[in-house]
Amino acid sequence: MTTVRSIATQTPPYSINQEDALHIAKLRNQPRDSQEFWMRAIYNKSGVQERYSVLLEQSSSHLTSPEQRQSFYNDKTAPHDLGPTTGQRMQRYNQHAPKLAVQVCETALNEASITASEITHLITVSCTGFAAPGVDIHIIQQLAMRNDVARTHIGFMGCHGAMNALRVADHIVRANPLAKVLICAVELCSLHYQYDFQPDQIIANALFADGAAAVCLTADLPSDASNNINGSLTANFPVNHASSTLKLLGNGSHLFPNTLEAMTWQVRDHGFAMSLSPHVPELIESQLKPWFETWLSTFGLTVADIEHWAIHPGGPRILDAVLNSLSLAQEKAETSREVLRCFGNMSSPTSFFVLHALQSQRPQGKCVMLGFGPGLAVETALLEFQ
Repeated sequence: MTTVRSIATQTPPYSINQEDALHIAKLRNQPRDSQEFWMRAIYNKSGVQERYSVLLEQSSSHLTSPEQRQSFYNDKTAPHDLGPTTGQRMQRYNQHAPKLAVQVCETALNEASITASEITHLITVSCTGFAAPGVDIHIIQQLAMRNDVARTHIGFMGCHGAMNALRVADHIVRANPLAKVLICAVELCSLHYQYDFQPDQIIANALFADGAAAVCLTADLPSDASNNINGSLTANFPVNHASSTLKLLGNGSHLFPNTLEAMTWQVRDHGFAMSLSPHVPELIESQLKPWFETWLSTFGLTVADIEHWAIHPGGPRILDAVLNSLSLAQEKAETSREVLRCFGNMSSPTSFFVLHALQSQRPQGKCVMLGFGPGLAVETALLEFQ
């Protein structure tokens, strides 16, 4: 069985509150009076209070005006002004993503009591930037990993990328019980701020933020390993018993039929742009339960058997749709809502932020991670806190 040895999270150093973010948004988008009223309503109902960005040069403060806290995005000067080019945004990705990734990986390794040179497999996750050599190469070189580390990159999967990474890690560990796997998810969503005054773009502008998470995974040490005659297993697989509290039991994936245009993530000339149908919450509420119950039943479980929920907080309506579909009490999503309040939607790392927050509460019992992405697709992971 695969065991999560550590979970680490990391944000850029500076944050902005939602009121200041709205102030900047009005400068960028130049809304008319009716549009400004609508924009304020979206920001106020986003569920976000604070967000972090690599583009911020200082945090929210009464000493400076909001627009003085970053210099990457300029005020909109004409209708055709769509902000920095994709090339300019990718330069910032290449500048900041590796730093954030290395920091969070170092923390995860320290907390797992695993050295970088012991890692056999590295899985990176990102949908907000492209570069080659990529973030994985920077992690390997800066943390002095072995040059023969097996690398896998999960790109452009969106908010459920964490669950995709867990599935890959689980297969690796089950195939090779001596494997030590490091997952790193890093997203710089603030690089893709859109100047277009379109409803789905304004919603994305109000929700998304930057962050990174890293997870170390290994197999369980067999019960008879201490009696291994030559000691080779224990020598190659030291165990930190204090962190052996979270088991990965299985994964699930489902593509909702006839939902191809419900959520998209496209590379455009001025950043990556999201389109989000207003019907996504309705689709989740109506279509999630039948598949999810069938998936859980393959483990001999029902929804009532799941004590903890690490639901990706794609937004308040997404969380409500999951709760309504599965007939869950509001408190089951409180940790997800708290992550959304404090950090915003960071895409793929966000699910690990929720799982990390749950783990800090020292829970016991079964846990489901769940997130949605373009397709419309749902990805899940079944875990157990022990």
